[in-house]
Amino acid sequence: GGHELAAGLSVKKENYKRLVELLNANSPLTKDDLIPKKSIDLFLPVSEISERFINELEMIEPTGQSNPKPVIADREISVVRFQLIGKIKKYIKLVLKKNGKVIEGLYFGEKEKVENRFIKVYGGEMLGKMYDRYYELNEAELPHATIVYKPGMNEYNGIKSMQAIIDDIWF
Repeated sequence: GGHELAAGLSVKKENYKRLVELLNANSPLTKDDLIPKKSIDLFLPVSEISERFINELEMIEPTGQSNPKPVIADREISVVRFQLIGKIKKYIKLVLKKNGKVIEGLYFGEKEKVENRFIKVYGGEMLGKMYDRYYELNEAELPHATIVYKPGMNEYNGIKSMQAIIDDIWF
């Protein structure tokens, strides 16, 4: 079974390690090829997310394999605060600031991935400050991030607010 790009083979257990060595030795791949890369369709400051833009994005629906969703990114975003959300507090809500505008960012991936990336750049003490809702950093101290996101809109009690649904984040 399989598809036209699939290949299969059988190998004795005692020869497996040697096979892996030979395949790796003859591979044209470099270490750079193994670094995940993202193709960005549009750099859009999160401060520019609008209901109109979200409606325009919906006009390209339906999306799927032959019509992928556009990949949108922004960089040099100030991160004001982190907050754990969800029933078991495994997701992160971020308060983001760009061009003087504050916007909510939601990350539904592994919170440890975000925290570890943050700690590598800013340290554990700063991470603690980011979660402390009573601690306020001045503008110059705010950490910065680059995100890949989908624009979204939240409506609560009739009030609409724009948000960034974060697919990936780097500090």
